[in-house]
Amino acid sequence: MNVDFGAYYAVGRACFGLSDALQNAFLAETKAMADCGAMAGVDETGAAWGQKYDRRVTEVLDMVSLLGEGLQKLGTVIVQAGYNHYSADYDSVLDPAARPAVMPPVPTPSCRYYGSPPSAGGPGRGLREAADSLIRLADKVGIDIPDGDTDSLQTAADAWNRLQNGHTVELASVLKNAAIVMERNDVADAAEFTRRLLDLQDAVDDILGACGELSQLCSSYKADLEHLRSAILHGILVELAWAVAGELAIATATAWITFGITAVAAGAATTAIVARYAVRIAEAVRGWRDEIRARKAQLALRDLSKTRKTVDEAQELETVADDAVAQPPKTARAPADSGRYSGGLAKVDKPDPDADKLAGRIGGQSRVRFDSDSAGREFDAVSDQYIAQAKPANFQVNKSFRSQARATFEAAQDTGRSVYYHFDGPPQAGVREKLQQYADEYKIDLVIDEAPF
Repeated sequence: MNVDFGAYYAVGRACFGLSDALQNAFLAETKAMADCGAMAGVDETGAAWGQKYDRRVTEVLDMVSLLGEGLQKLGTVIVQAGYNHYSADYDSVLDPAARPAVMPPVPTPSCRYYGSPPSAGGPGRGLREAADSLIRLADKVGIDIPDGDTDSLQTAADAWNRLQNGHTVELASVLKNAAIVMERNDVADAAEFTRRLLDLQDAVDDILGACGELSQLCSSYKADLEHLRSAILHGILVELAWAVAGELAIATATAWITFGITAVAAGAATTAIVARYAVRIAEAVRGWRDEIRARKAQLALRDLSKTRKTVDEAQELETVADDAVAQPPKTARAPADSGRYSGGLAKVDKPDPDADKLAGRIGGQSRVRFDSDSAGREFDAVSDQYIAQAKPANFQVNKSFRSQARATFEAAQDTGRSVYYHFDGPPQAGVREKLQQYADEYKIDLVIDEAPF
């Protein structure tokens, strides 16, 4: 076999290095965005924008956490495979009297979690009147004036832009170059590793592209808010000051615009003019909202489902080297009867109404663990037929879910039961498929119930 052991080790180190670079970059930039909470505003448009932004941020940061650990696992598997090749070659060719080299050290896979404050929220009252203003316009407008924070939006835009463009030396093409090195080895596992490396490079590139989209989201909304305040509202207020022959003062803050009109003659005519301009402001804001809504309908964020699948595949790699020489990495492991869940059931004193309802549905006990399980793994409900878990609607695949699902299927296998998952409404894409994957792997019957309690 034409195998370069050193190439395996070098590619493994490339995976470790990329994992560190990726995680350090996101750690630094999420810290830079630590004060960007409540930047969307509380008005209708800001709330809708914040919901879209927060949902994508959560998705991206979750994938980065899992990708960092997946890269470490792949690097470990590649190093182990290289050492397996070396050991086989040593046993068959080299001097058996010589002491074999030890396997290069590999890091323990770890998963970092990144925090991003919710963008939803804001100070309210995007249009404010100075204390010395002689008219009361803002109270007459009748709708919430957008109060998004343009400074925080710019900070977030800059951070996401740096993630897309400022770390290309550490992040771009690293795995593509590693795949070229791996491909030179004429053995079966090298082809599999090459495929995985290229898939993960595509995933990294896709995530960085998503960061660019988040930067554009923030920049565009900041520009929209500035246009509303500096052009639309400012222009109307100038006209109003002329109409009432008053003196106008305007100050624009990061989340609102403050104005005052003084030296105004009070009277019914002035009151009528103010009311008319209040209607104009409300109509202008509604038009601004409609324009943003139409533009939003044309803007589609990239589909990250392929990247999610690649990340999940890497996350589930086993990092214990096989006894056989250089076996390709496996995405699924053959379960074994551990005996861990063979004892009686003990009640867990933790209120959970959904678990209680689930127990009633399957005719079992709620909130229990197995006496024989030293780790104390908890299950929402257990009956004579099922090991069961209750989840909310719109549930998504994440690391905690995968760990719990494996334990659930292992418990079912140990005890001769089936697995029952209840969702209080449809889960997100990939959840049913992941459960079916485990059902096939463990050869356990699976019930997925989405009927409301």
